Amino acid sequence: MNAYTLSNLTDMVKEGLHTRRFLKQINLTAEALDRIITRTSVDEAVVEVAFMTNEDGRFRTEAVPGVLKRHIPVLVNEPSCGWLKYCYYYILARIYPENVAYWTDDHIETVLSRDDEYGLGRAVVLQILRSLYRYERRYLPFSPLWEMRFLSPEEIIENGFSEEYLKLRDISTEYYIYEFMRIGCAITPYDTLGHIGGVHYVAVYAARQLFAAGVPVDVALVYGSLLSPCRYPRNRSYCGKPLCLGFGTGKLAG
Repeated sequence: MNAYTLSNLTDMVKEGLHTRRFLKQINLTAEALDRIITRTSVDEAVVEVAFMTNEDGRFRTEAVPGVLKRHIPVLVNEPSCGWLKYCYYYILARIYPENVAYWTDDHIETVLSRDDEYGLGRAVVLQILRSLYRYERRYLPFSPLWEMRFLSPEEIIENGFSEEYLKLRDISTEYYIYEFMRIGCAITPYDTLGHIGGVHYVAVYAARQLFAAGVPVDVALVYGSLLSPCRYPRNRSYCGKPLCLGFGTGKLAG
């Protein structure tokens, strides 16, 4: 990584921490956040993280929290299960709150009950990961096993595809679904992202070709169906299958 791309990565991380959505999520002003996480500490962390990559240039998710913790004080008070597992189960609990009581992994239910203590750190880790993955999308060759590109709002509206898909986009961003799957690749035996990403790439490509040929295919529904439906058994924390976000049921409308 040269000085130019390192500077771009640093800018992306800083911009990610100062987006309106993120500041609203953590209920802090930009000035208050800068007092908690100084720009110098971000600079130092990014310099280290920049070299925590695999041979293909993608960041090693499992190595990131350890680096961040050395430079960002709010991450020093780490959950007993570690930041990645905490973030992972936090997102899973938001999607499937009814299953939390059945999880026994690292006493995760008890740990999650302390989100008032770990919430800011969790949000910072997820947001920085989002910026790192955004950097990958900008500078690395596209791979359907690592990326899932959303349909644009323009494509949805201009072609009359299901506008419920726009809600799916927003929920996927709010819930950090992509980051969740990348973390899952690092801490579980499952390559859910590779499976969903590969199937998604083929299915959406085929759907677009059919639509272009005049076949009445709703490409948005094809995309959304790849994330549903899957309800996990109560006694399992994760089955490795796609997430069910209610797409195509009308539950996302509004």
